[in-house]
Amino acid sequence: TCQSTYQILKVHKIVLSEGEWSEWLKKTCSNHGWKHSSSPLVWRELVDRGGAGTYLGGWDDFKKMAEHWYNYKDRLDDGIVKDISSENKTGYDMDKAASVKTPITPTRVSVIGAAQPIAYQLLPLLFDSCFKDTNLAIVLQDVADHVQLLEGIKMELEDCSYGELHSILVTHCMKNAVSNADYIVVLDPLDNNSHPDRFQLLKSASLLYKDIAGALTVAMKPDAKIVINGYKACLGGMLLKHHGVKSDNISVVVTLDEQRMRAKTC
Repeated sequence: TCQSTYQILKVHKIVLSEGEWSEWLKKTCSNHGWKHSSSPLVWRELVDRGGAGTYLGGWDDFKKMAEHWYNYKDRLDDGIVKDISSENKTGYDMDKAASVKTPITPTRVSVIGAAQPIAYQLLPLLFDSCFKDTNLAIVLQDVADHVQLLEGIKMELEDCSYGELHSILVTHCMKNAVSNADYIVVLDPLDNNSHPDRFQLLKSASLLYKDIAGALTVAMKPDAKIVINGYKACLGGMLLKHHGVKSDNISVVVTLDEQRMRAKTC
């Protein structure tokens, strides 16, 4: 090519789409005081001398300039020139498409009662097995007094640098936590240690799941799945259903109850 033959000559190519061409041509000609209507537009710049651009014209004008000044005679016929133009356009379209990142829609998992000790064992499992190779947006919810604890859990998850981790949000608002969630994991904090009196335990469970149900019925996606784990998980599932949450959305992990029953029979 002319450029490879004469190293002193540098060619800068600007590739534009058909939609961009008209506006660019109008602006460029206006800035330089040129008149041009077809593609390509060729001009010469004596950059080393700091000179302004000198208008040459189109493809034929460029060939004449190269032959006159550099004794270079072009051997490209019109068919090859059109093929080069088509290749430039294809490459431009591919580069432009690659530069536009496809938006990631992560799977949203909300953990209610995330300050519970079991959360430390549960959260890593979300990445290692349950949602392996799936982008996850995690929401950690608990009462306002536990916000600092949740921030610590958030920091630890970020330090693990899970490839699937898209984002982590900490909140004490139940409605914000369940809004747009695909999966809602409820970690029941109630047990005999926190409420030795059985009546008070049942009363606290009733109030807790009434609050959770209130947030779910207002902000939950219709197809969201709810998983309950804890000392009163089965009771929690029944209370959510009682307060208007569809039973098709609810799953209860009964492993803890099963282990307690086995311990009593042994």
